Amino acid sequence: MKKLLLLLVCLATFQVSNAQYCSAGPTSTYDSNVTAVVLTGETQSINYSGCPGITGVNDQTAYTADVVGDISYSVDITFGTCGNPYSGAGEAWIDWNSNQTFESSESIGSWSGTPTSLQTFAFTVPLAALNGTTRLRVMQRESGSLPLDPCGSYSWGSVDDFSIDISGAASPPSCLDPNTLAISNVAADGAQVDFV
Repeated sequence: MKKLLLLLVCLATFQVSNAQYCSAGPTSTYDSNVTAVVLTGETQSINYSGCPGITGVNDQTAYTADVVGDISYSVDITFGTCGNPYSGAGEAWIDWNSNQTFESSESIGSWSGTPTSLQTFAFTVPLAALNGTTRLRVMQRESGSLPLDPCGSYSWGSVDDFSIDISGAASPPSCLDPNTLAISNVAADGAQVDFV
């Protein structure tokens, strides 16, 4: 029974750690595009410029900024174009709880207008953020309106993902030890585990 429980815990951990961020972004490489992202961290900074555009999510997670809990920062984003300037909308999110989902409460700023517009989004790292590496997602959608869907697909624009390394946030609450552990319905492919 102990081996089965250990196996179930290991499988659950494996499934959580292999979760993936949603795919999103444009199907065309033309026109609207995030052309610059600058975020100065404590010792590492993001200083990105982009063109030409790419389809889907532009994985720029090699760019990392390190931030500290309860400290304020700003990110400069140029919502621009690699072609003709068409109006649209832009938004940025940081996955503070590292659950591979960009909730609306994790938006750090939004914009709408005509491209080649530098926007500065100020934010404070929440003390409830999870320490470790997470993602910053920056999205621009041509002809889009706010709020944007961080997992949305569309024709023109861009989605760029960067790494954010968080430290100094409050430690997550510790888990209590389970009481009255009971295992039942043991089968070759699973078991039911109940606890309080």
